[in-house]
Amino acid sequence: MRVSSNRRGGRAVAVTIVALIASLGIGSASAQADPFDLTLEYGRAEFGGLRNVDLSNTSDPYTLSGTLTGDSVNVPTGGVNFPQRQITSPVSATIDLAANQPVTGTYTAATGAMSLNFNLKATLNSALTGTCTIDPIVFTATTSASDPFFGTPFTSGLSGPGGIVGNWASLPAATGGPGSNCGVLATASGAGGIWLAHQIATPPTRPYVPPTAASLALALDAAKSKLKPGKTVKLESEVSNSGESEAAGVEVCLKTPKGLKAQGDKCASVGDIPGGGSATASFKVKASKKAKGKYSIKATASGFSLADASDAVKVKVKGKSKGKRGKG
Repeated sequence: MRVSSNRRGGRAVAVTIVALIASLGIGSASAQADPFDLTLEYGRAEFGGLRNVDLSNTSDPYTLSGTLTGDSVNVPTGGVNFPQRQITSPVSATIDLAANQPVTGTYTAATGAMSLNFNLKATLNSALTGTCTIDPIVFTATTSASDPFFGTPFTSGLSGPGGIVGNWASLPAATGGPGSNCGVLATASGAGGIWLAHQIATPPTRPYVPPTAASLALALDAAKSKLKPGKTVKLESEVSNSGESEAAGVEVCLKTPKGLKAQGDKCASVGDIPGGGSATASFKVKASKKAKGKYSIKATASGFSLADASDAVKVKVKGKSKGKRGKG
């Protein structure tokens, strides 16, 4: 029947259109690749018996330049820039590190956690040994590692402080060309590891502990506890941050009862308060001419993603306001 024939034809056309759309990439939701640029100006390595090999150089740092797609890191071999280092201990030599393969891994911006897979070749040249090569050196360096040093998450982003640590159980024996004396590097083939960091000059001696969260406290004081109707009292507030993290966007606001009125703004911004720091804000409150009795004035401090902190003071309005006297 023609009906069934048309259906088959319709399916064929539909399949062709779907295939065409797929080939053109229309409607696909591929993740955006962002730059991944990491500077590692500080470093320390242990190659078996060769301990405390200093790889630091702030003027010519190690760098990794690649892409970050979601949490996935990819650095081509050409993006691995490890300039030559001159070391003096435990031997006087130059050491060159080069990438055999692209560096891959993950970086999670929300936590600063990083894990990178390396496959390197080390070339050491000294008067004692000649030119010797250790290849390959395969390891995974992470911010959570603790051997032989401690890693540090990049909690402030790639431009902030952080460090990765990798280790290995053993390495291939060092090899060299004619005239080399690589046998003296036999101890370098033992267990070891490497620490590479940004803005951290010395390997941490203890595990990374996240700073405690910001926590606000507020104290409110009045310059005087008694005032007359129509008069003004000055209030002083102090906001303190007992946490180790910064308290961002802190603001103090007053709430006055009927009979009292803030002179000027009821809210004052004190900005960001560092861990362990404090800031002050001043206010003026005026009593109406008909005010009488005891009043409670409340202040509240708030910040970005922080629990509010409050305090209150009591003032007493007593007496008569000084109005204009009529002619007797």
